[in-house]
Amino acid sequence: MMTRLNVTVITAAIGLLCALPRTAAAQPPSPTWTPQPAPTNQVMERTDKYGSQIVLADLASVAFMVAVINTGGDGDLPLFSALSFATFSPTVHFVHGNVGGGVGSIVLHVMAPILGASIGYQVDFRLWGKDEFLPGFGGFVIGGLVGAVSATALDAIVLAQKTTREPVVPRAYSLAPRVSVLPHGGFSLGLGGTM
Repeated sequence: MMTRLNVTVITAAIGLLCALPRTAAAQPPSPTWTPQPAPTNQVMERTDKYGSQIVLADLASVAFMVAVINTGGDGDLPLFSALSFATFSPTVHFVHGNVGGGVGSIVLHVMAPILGASIGYQVDFRLWGKDEFLPGFGGFVIGGLVGAVSATALDAIVLAQKTTREPVVPRAYSLAPRVSVLPHGGFSLGLGGTM
C-alpha cells in the first residue's frame, strides 16, 4: 500500500521532470508525410542565345589580324591570324555545347568570305575590265569583307542558339505534426510543412 509520503514524492518527481527545460536533441524526430509527385509527360524547352559572344569573338579575331599586320608579323603568324576568324566563333559554339552550330560556323566563316571575294572579283573585273591597275582587286577585297560580315551576322542570328528540352518536375511538399512541452507547463500541438 502506498503511503501519503510515497505519493507526494512521486508527484513531486513528475512535477520536477515536467518543469525541467527540454533540449532539442532530446526530442525524437517527428514523423513526416511526403506525397510522391504525380508523373508528368510535360517538357519545357529553353533556348539559350549567345549571338553577342559570337560578334565579340569575330571582333577579337579582326583585332588579332590588325595587330599582326601592324607589327609586321614574321613566319606563319599572319596565316594563324587569318585562321583565327575561322576558329574563334566556332570555339564559342563548342563551349556552349552546340556542336552543330560550331561545325556550321566553321563552314560559314570559311566559305562566305571566299564566295564574297569571288563574286566581288567577277563583278569588278566585268565592270572595269583589264585596263585597271589590278583588275578585280577592289571587288575582291570588298566582296571578301561583305562575306565576312555576312558570316558573322548569320552566325550570331541563326546559329548562336541552343535549345534544350527538360522535363517539368512538379513541386513536392511535406507535412509533419509538431508536439512540444511548454516550459511553464502544458503542451503545444501543431502542423508544419514545406512547399
